[in-house]
Amino acid sequence: MQRAKLIMATGVAMLSLLVFLSSPCLGQLMDSPWPMFQGNAYHRGLTPYQGPDSPNMLWSFTAEGAVQSCPIIDNEGNIYVGCGSMTAGQRFYAIDPYGNEKWSYVGGHAFWSSPAIDENGVVYVGCWDYKVYAFDSQTGDPAWTFTTGNKVYSKPTVGPDGTIYVGSNDSLFYALNPDGSLRGSYHTGGWLYESSAAIDDDGYVYVGSYSDSLFCFDPDLNRMWARYIGGNTAASPSIGADGTIYIGSFDDNLYAFNPDGTLKWTYGTGGNVNSTTSMGADGTLYTGSTDDKLHAVDPETGDSIWTYLTGSNVNTSPVIDANGTIYVGSSDDMLHAVNPDGTVKWTFLTGHNVVSTPAIGENKVLYFGSQEGKLYALGPNVAVFATTEGPTVPQGGVLEASIRLLNNTAEWQTFYLAAWVDIPTAGQRKVLGPIQLKIMPKGMMTGIIAHDVPPEAPTGSYVYTAKIGTSMEDMWDHDSFDFEVVEGTKMGTSGWQVVEFTIEGKDMLPRLAADLPTKFTGLSNSPNPFNVSSVISYDLETSGHVTLEVYDLLGRKVITLANENQEAGEHSVNWDASELASGVYFYRLTAGDFSETRRTTLLK
Repeated sequence: MQRAKLIMATGVAMLSLLVFLSSPCLGQLMDSPWPMFQGNAYHRGLTPYQGPDSPNMLWSFTAEGAVQSCPIIDNEGNIYVGCGSMTAGQRFYAIDPYGNEKWSYVGGHAFWSSPAIDENGVVYVGCWDYKVYAFDSQTGDPAWTFTTGNKVYSKPTVGPDGTIYVGSNDSLFYALNPDGSLRGSYHTGGWLYESSAAIDDDGYVYVGSYSDSLFCFDPDLNRMWARYIGGNTAASPSIGADGTIYIGSFDDNLYAFNPDGTLKWTYGTGGNVNSTTSMGADGTLYTGSTDDKLHAVDPETGDSIWTYLTGSNVNTSPVIDANGTIYVGSSDDMLHAVNPDGTVKWTFLTGHNVVSTPAIGENKVLYFGSQEGKLYALGPNVAVFATTEGPTVPQGGVLEASIRLLNNTAEWQTFYLAAWVDIPTAGQRKVLGPIQLKIMPKGMMTGIIAHDVPPEAPTGSYVYTAKIGTSMEDMWDHDSFDFEVVEGTKMGTSGWQVVEFTIEGKDMLPRLAADLPTKFTGLSNSPNPFNVSSVISYDLETSGHVTLEVYDLLGRKVITLANENQEAGEHSVNWDASELASGVYFYRLTAGDFSETRRTTLLK
């Protein structure tokens, strides 16, 4: 790839100092869910893992100072993050997946830099005490420190040969060997305040500076080019699949440069672009601005696709999960989950500004910090993963779904598992459960669910969805996979019957029989009309899971009277309506696939 060499940024006088020393090749970036800021050295912010469907807080960890550092995750699920203030709380932490401190280290000032971890388990992070630290991830002992000439807010990047690239407020961009010795440095003419180096497929290194410039270096820190970007930058460069380099500036613009340093386009926002640009699976760019917005931008043209308005400055960098959901923090004290079309999915309120860019683990848990001094973990109590090895199945054949369940808590969890199939032209049909399961603390369970594909099933594209939760209304998590039904035999059973169901090798079909669709008769309440209370009665023909719910005239649920497995036979439930207003109400009984609704009147 050709690059113009030694081109000075327009209107900017720079003093350069380059020192190069030979170095050993050690310690590439760790193969883990999130080993550094924005996931990897491209800084694309895109993960192959799913984030949380809802803002369920698993835990929060209280640090000694503001958490502006962006967390990373190692290959065992441990989280590393720094904290600090101007006077106290200057500590770097290792935290296990359940929110417990593994170790911490007190530095000489704030740890507002974001760490990176290499394949040998060495964690690199900058500190405002002018130092770069290398920690043993198991013990928390410093393997070495490297002293710069000023505060280190820049986020270290580990290169493919193990070189650690990091900037300092002494205006120097450093290349360090894995043993902490200096490989090289370059004077950029301005602070490297927060910008983290990005590295492309050819090993070229890009970084932004308070000299109003974006720099390109070869791996030995020979400068290839520098480009004026209209203002200082605290954003980190990010690199697209085609080699385009994106970086935001204090001049309110997002810049796109070709690999040779020529300008591709600029995109104007209404405020400083401190956010590092992320990229969705389809290439769409996402960046935040102090105009309080998250911007979605076309990577080819630089045109706006949509904007999403938060309540304050967006200084964090967006993170995109496998479903295309964008997660971004704002100084409105919230973490925002945004759908790919720019609509809100959910928000989570913290106690202060969110300037810590999130990280997503393979357990569907999202981690981020807040300036109130907390690290948050949001995700399902139990995560479900559904896959299939045979995405094509014939009519009359067998669809096999592999299920994995992961307990994200340190407590026993009891929940229900159910599954649905989206059928072309026929809508969604429940094909399993709900069946009650229990998983041990920090545990994992795997299973197989096999269904007969009806011989009359229409050919085409289907979706299989597994859901878990305390009830079908209170779902913790779900996962889906696509499969195709093709022409096959016209022999076989109807109804997507379950022909195999094992969890951890244990046959669940006997359990399933008790939870399959249940018929009932005699649903009624007495007295009707009633004053204060009424007894609802029904007769179950077979045992199974039952829900009994009451709704008002506007269709709003007012109470759940039953949500449990019940034995066959006669049942009655007393409904105390003493706190409800007079009027017409409806109660609905659901057992398996069968549901019935009755009307009653409350008179006071």
